[in-house]
Amino acid sequence: MGANTSQVSDLSESQSIRTLIGPDAISENEPFWNQLISFTFTSPTCSADAKLLEEAVVPLAKTLIQNNPRSGNFGALVRVFLSRTKELKISTECQDQLFIWQAHNALFLVRCLLKVFIRQMNEEELHLQFSYQERAPGTYDSICEDLLEELVCNLVHLIVEVPLLDITYNILFEAVTTLLVLLSYQLFHKEKQYTVHTHIQRKQGDRIEKEYRKPVKANAPTSSVFVLRVLPILEILYHVEERNSHHVYMALIILLILTEDDTFNRSIHEVMLKNISWYTERVLTEISLGSLLILVVIRTIQFNMTRTRDKYLHTNCLAALANMSAQFRNLHQYAAQRIISLFALLSKKHNKVLEQATQSLRGPLGADDTTVLPDYAQDLNVIEEVIRMMLEIINSCLSNSLHHNPNLLYALLYKRELFEQFRSHPSFQDIMQNLDTVIGFFSQRLEQAGSDLSVERVQEVIKKGAAALPKERLKKFPELKFKYVEEEQPEDFFIPYVWSLVFNSGVGLYWNSQGIELLGMDSP
Repeated sequence: MGANTSQVSDLSESQSIRTLIGPDAISENEPFWNQLISFTFTSPTCSADAKLLEEAVVPLAKTLIQNNPRSGNFGALVRVFLSRTKELKISTECQDQLFIWQAHNALFLVRCLLKVFIRQMNEEELHLQFSYQERAPGTYDSICEDLLEELVCNLVHLIVEVPLLDITYNILFEAVTTLLVLLSYQLFHKEKQYTVHTHIQRKQGDRIEKEYRKPVKANAPTSSVFVLRVLPILEILYHVEERNSHHVYMALIILLILTEDDTFNRSIHEVMLKNISWYTERVLTEISLGSLLILVVIRTIQFNMTRTRDKYLHTNCLAALANMSAQFRNLHQYAAQRIISLFALLSKKHNKVLEQATQSLRGPLGADDTTVLPDYAQDLNVIEEVIRMMLEIINSCLSNSLHHNPNLLYALLYKRELFEQFRSHPSFQDIMQNLDTVIGFFSQRLEQAGSDLSVERVQEVIKKGAAALPKERLKKFPELKFKYVEEEQPEDFFIPYVWSLVFNSGVGLYWNSQGIELLGMDSP
């Protein structure tokens, strides 16, 4: 590499690269570095190209591993990059593309070498590459730790502080990629925590909390932020049958955490969307983000009922709906219908299981039939828990935002016969009081308005009635609030899952599966 266009095939013949990996030390102040990082090289954008690059870098990196404890040239290369980052933000403001280009190239070289280092050596040997001279086993030069820490800090600072523009895209992408490479020590050493993680947690933790997280929380999220946050999650859940369970669980966990915030629950009903192309069950010309979220979560519940029957999935979906229920606003007609349709499906399933349980009691129990009754009892208990939760969600909406949801009232009244069987049920009597009050109040209003009412007339009666219904007639229930609670050692699930995403979809990165311990890949 040097002041010209470079290709993978040129690496082994490059005089600049030979000098870098050679035994002679090169001060970071020498003109050599400007020559080394003045090259044009198209970074890999697919795994195949990244594999070719890594195969070409491996023998060069091995030579540097042998010579670097004496030359310290890898540390010098890192310092060259660090010196460029100090003026990177100013260079961006001044549109200094040459400076940004050279900084990117220096980081690209660091990343390519680090990726081989991490694969080829243990942590002590890796630390040695950041030092000028060989140390006794088990000891590190403070310069080594400071250089590694400074590299990590600068990468984080670069990603956060440098604006994303056409001229900065490549170096920001390279900074993220380099952080991934540094953290990838976990892939090959499952039971060990690489020191770079300690640096990020100990040294960067407080700084990130103070400098970066609070400003994000302080600014009110815009509609575009909500769309960017939530729509991809909803699309994942909508195509639940095409996703693996881990992907679906992660999407639901994120959704549940978001719905813990009342501001989020209010704001999503103010964001209007048009023509959601991936939602194919019905044409939605215009719908609020909140109503779309309800539709997708209900669809996930119904899919789970007919396919996987995963209680964990049910629990998280219902918890998200419950968190949102008090803040339901102006629900789309279709979203309101689907809430009642889900209750109808649960009611039908409840009656079916109840009938099967009753029939099993009437028939004689044989030697092979002793487990039938407990199975029905368990199924019935689960269904009744879900029905109870749905009634609480509907009640929460009616108690807190009755006048904001005429479409839900319309759907409730249209299917009011669904709720009659649960009035006297001991598990639902308390929660049914409010629904009975609402259904009775509006039914009387509709009867007084006459027969053969049009849809428009019914909606008019509902809107006027919502303003007239005394709130004191509705019984108060505790606010529905659910939080995501981590299980013991959540890292056992999350760390392998996140790395599986990186392994399978990392743009421009190649990971040889041989020797990867974290994902259980011990062979190519």
